[in-house]
Amino acid sequence: MRAKWRSILEKNGVFLVFVAVVVVFCFTAPHFATWGNARVIITHSTVIAIAALGLTVVMTAGEIDLSLGGTIGFLGAFFVGLVMKSHFPAGAAAILCVVIGLIWGVLNGWLVTRWSLSSFLVTVAMLFLGMGFERAYSHGLSVWLSRDLRLVYKGFLWGIPNAIFFLLGLYIPFWLWSNQTRTGHHIRAIGENTEAAREAGIKIQSLKVLAFSIAGGLYAVAGLLETMRASGAIAYAGMDVMLPALGATFLGATMFRRGPNVLGTLVGSLLFGTITNAFTLFGAPFYLIPLVQGLLLVAAVSVSTLGDRRIRQVKF
Repeated sequence: MRAKWRSILEKNGVFLVFVAVVVVFCFTAPHFATWGNARVIITHSTVIAIAALGLTVVMTAGEIDLSLGGTIGFLGAFFVGLVMKSHFPAGAAAILCVVIGLIWGVLNGWLVTRWSLSSFLVTVAMLFLGMGFERAYSHGLSVWLSRDLRLVYKGFLWGIPNAIFFLLGLYIPFWLWSNQTRTGHHIRAIGENTEAAREAGIKIQSLKVLAFSIAGGLYAVAGLLETMRASGAIAYAGMDVMLPALGATFLGATMFRRGPNVLGTLVGSLLFGTITNAFTLFGAPFYLIPLVQGLLLVAAVSVSTLGDRRIRQVKF
């Protein structure tokens, strides 16, 4: 019986912490338990969740990608500059940014696989390159979007925030792809046991490049949506997204199944967004938010590992 409860905590401990946090805030945070506030949480969490989804794909393949901070910031600034300064059509500018994100990801994957370089070192270098490109392009200045473009993300359809459609429109297909397709299973096999995957004839290098390219495209989408959420391109906005996205992905890796997974990442992102929202409602000093997020991260992971004391880590 004890082993059964330990197994439940191991797989669902973080989710139970998330539920407990929501229940506590419902009774303590003013106006927390309202539909209007739920919309605020989802709107705030969606960008983090999409960035974390890209990171989840790479981590599933057994690698790490820290370039997201630079990629999100640069492509967000590039999009706003194209639309507001160069007067590009918004749709064409968005497609161009996503294509650049895909190419950026392919470059990450090519350097990691073809040159046998550490994904940690490669993507940290690309993080700084992205930050440099952003600063060179925007000169460190913020550029604001028009109201029409802001409403693409902040608006509503049938009374439902557009952010929910962006979130579900990406998470549902990626959950199906990860769990129901051969490619998704092969990428997971690479991350779990590279040698066994090689013996099974899985094309490891090609699939890792694919994982990095998908991540780059998702970072681009996150960058575009972040500019709409923040009403413009704010200098180094990608760095504000990067740490919560990393935390959400690693938190999600302790949930539901061993290793990075789409559903766990979604819950982890909502947990980070919920904490930020509740402490804003409390009127607490801003510097307490990362402190509490860190403590809850430690507590949640501790609960999830009660049934299994082995150290879990992503290989990179």
